[in-house]
Amino acid sequence: MTRTGLFTAAITVLGLGQAAAADDAGPFRLAHAPGPSGNVTYYIAAPADGPRPLLVVLQGSGCEPVFARSDEGLVATAGQDIIHQLAADRFAVMVVEKPHLTGQTAATAGQVSDACPPEFRRNHTLDNWTAEVGQAIDAAVRSGATSAGDTVRLLGLSEGAIIAARLAARRDDISHVAFLSGFGCDLWSDRLARARLDAMAGEGTPEERQERAREALAVLEAGFAGVARDPLNSDAYFQGQTHLFWSTFGRACPAEDLAGSGAGVLVYYGTEDEQIDANGVEMITTARLAAGKAIRVERVFGGGHILNTDEGAPFANLVGAFIDALDWMDETGRIQ
Repeated sequence: MTRTGLFTAAITVLGLGQAAAADDAGPFRLAHAPGPSGNVTYYIAAPADGPRPLLVVLQGSGCEPVFARSDEGLVATAGQDIIHQLAADRFAVMVVEKPHLTGQTAATAGQVSDACPPEFRRNHTLDNWTAEVGQAIDAAVRSGATSAGDTVRLLGLSEGAIIAARLAARRDDISHVAFLSGFGCDLWSDRLARARLDAMAGEGTPEERQERAREALAVLEAGFAGVARDPLNSDAYFQGQTHLFWSTFGRACPAEDLAGSGAGVLVYYGTEDEQIDANGVEMITTARLAAGKAIRVERVFGGGHILNTDEGAPFANLVGAFIDALDWMDETGRIQ
């Protein structure tokens, strides 16, 4: 089966099978841990023949649950099912539910709006989500589902990559970080750069493109100024996220976090990413090198935010990145 076919099969498999117990999802077992804003729910798929190193899959933004209901049944939304299949029992694979989600679906995946529960919007900050994932990691380690004394592997996509970097900066037990399609430092500046580049690459005379760029930048500058005036407002929105998101997640600096981490780092990004400034991702490269630490960077030329290219099959590059990351985590073992 091709990588693309494997991805397609994986995202439908949970809808066709039967959960082993109430609220379990296929091979993923439901568990809970205390967190800063209430109990944290996580799902873990551990091999039956003994504990394995823990691999945490960190999803992107929005309030879509990690297992959403469809007409066919439960569908994994964070790629955890395909990663579990590709891991082939080398790891105990875990995914953490963002707290305060109600129901089984979200109106708009990847964005935050009034369709997301108010309690979720009020509590989903960079520090809270980092702490909540950390609590789930600690609970999974205590449960015996993972190898005693082993280190933890993180695989984060988009917003999940930002959390992976922050966790790696704060925890000594993180040995590997696969950082996929995250920004380098400060999403505000990335959006300004992206708007300018998009406008200048459009149609029209140079003067017309410049005018469109000025207009787009003015809108963004006004929006960010509004966020700065009311940074903690979880009921005010800008570009598909709350002010609270922009003032916490949006001002993160993964380059700084990863420069201070002892974990091994693998970065994947698309050079034509439509959501971030791909050039800014290189800040991670230079920060690691300046700190005297190794880094491996895979640049998908022509790739977008989920690494798709015009000539490639949908999701093929993303699944390829998953395969590469899992092999890297397995083959390099414990990084000191």
